[in-house]
Amino acid sequence: MTLALKLAENHSVCLLEAGGLEYSEESQSLYKGEVTGEDYADLDTIRFRQFGGSSVAWGGTCRPLDARDFKKRPLVKYSGWPIQREDLEPYLAEARNILNANHGEKEACQQGERPEWLPPIDGYEEMKYWVSFPHVNVGIKYRDFVETNENVDTFFHANVTDIQLDDDLKTVNHFEVTDYNERKYQVRARNFIVAAGGIENPRILLNANKQIPSGIGNENDLVGRFFAEHPHHQLGEFILEDEPKAVKDKDMAAKREPYEPTGRYFRPEDSKLVEDKLLNHSLEFEAGGVSSRTAEDGLFKSTLRKLICTSDTVRDTAEALKGGAVTCNMVVDGYVTISAEQEPNYESQVRLSKKKDRFGLRQADLHWYHSKLDRKTVRDVAWFAAKKLATTHTGRVRLERWIREEDVRLPGPHANTASMVHGPQHMCSTRMADSPEEGVVDPNCRVFSTNNLYIGGSSVFSTAGFANPTLTIVQLALRLAEHLDGTLKT
Repeated sequence: MTLALKLAENHSVCLLEAGGLEYSEESQSLYKGEVTGEDYADLDTIRFRQFGGSSVAWGGTCRPLDARDFKKRPLVKYSGWPIQREDLEPYLAEARNILNANHGEKEACQQGERPEWLPPIDGYEEMKYWVSFPHVNVGIKYRDFVETNENVDTFFHANVTDIQLDDDLKTVNHFEVTDYNERKYQVRARNFIVAAGGIENPRILLNANKQIPSGIGNENDLVGRFFAEHPHHQLGEFILEDEPKAVKDKDMAAKREPYEPTGRYFRPEDSKLVEDKLLNHSLEFEAGGVSSRTAEDGLFKSTLRKLICTSDTVRDTAEALKGGAVTCNMVVDGYVTISAEQEPNYESQVRLSKKKDRFGLRQADLHWYHSKLDRKTVRDVAWFAAKKLATTHTGRVRLERWIREEDVRLPGPHANTASMVHGPQHMCSTRMADSPEEGVVDPNCRVFSTNNLYIGGSSVFSTAGFANPTLTIVQLALRLAEHLDGTLKT
């Protein structure tokens, strides 16, 4: 949508939407696929195949990537973008405006800005997330634009089922588009952009294999590689000592604007990441609590639950016997959570399943893993937070059971724990690089092996950082639109 907004100022744009104006099972079913790596949600439940895409259900928190996310880091193999944060800075204000995330200016909290119910955290800086308010659904916000702009032709139920190259195999001639009545069309243009998300982008390229058996852009077997997520996990519950609890309660009772989050968010300093050998992350203290037992518990269940919850050892035993989490209706002061970067991993990939969809295209197979460094980062940050609250006489943290295991395995969505799971935020599967030996697209998001095919979205991220990708996606789209505008004028 961002690309259409900008390019339509000077050029004719054809916008292809695979879904319709509203959600439909017919369209959504084409997102089905397989998960053959670590535990992950069903692929047709974590994306929306309709006008507006996943913006119809996103949480609205926004933040640009840190400058260090773009740099080469000795600890992180395959780290480093071919562009830097300053290359995206000129597009930040417009991106925030597009996303309705233009409340407040500073990324970091200033001293004295909030009541100090948490102590300063060594090696961390308190930061802010911007919030889209009201939450942007681009299908609603920009529907009038696509309906009335004379330079934009929008087609619904337009499924890209093939990419046809010229005889030189370097220039896209046309997209083949098929609707739900099996009618086929050809869409021709000077430049083509695939912007269908971090799973569908590589799937479309890999399925375009009639002329190049390995798929377009896949000469070095990199399309779909390095798939990354943002491990989001609840690490534990915390209770505060009397004095910080009183300050926290006063802070929570203060009147806030709807776009102001209640949590406290901290990012590590560069020295902390280097010294402790950690990936980038956000350490979060979410203020809140659990209400007392519900009436449907009944007296027996309520009494049993109280007995189980009086001791960590008893609770752990009960959870082991149950094979899942025991929810303790205890009043707590909040939760410690993490949003972490994932290490670029060549073996984590979106590949093609043997199963096919209704158009004969092979479905996606998500073959994805956590690395040792992913697990170490989450584990070490959890223990650090727990020790910090205890040693500063601020409070106590009850870490989740899986964090206390000797061999930490990050739980997936079917683990039945109290932990939050991944974004879902799909990144890095058509990564940007300086050369085709290292990635799929160049610094201008053009597929290396083509003259006129570009990729939009977080699949072009070289590394993931910890910030929600939406703001960076829009910044990259604005930058790509500017580049294309320049090339089309020549």
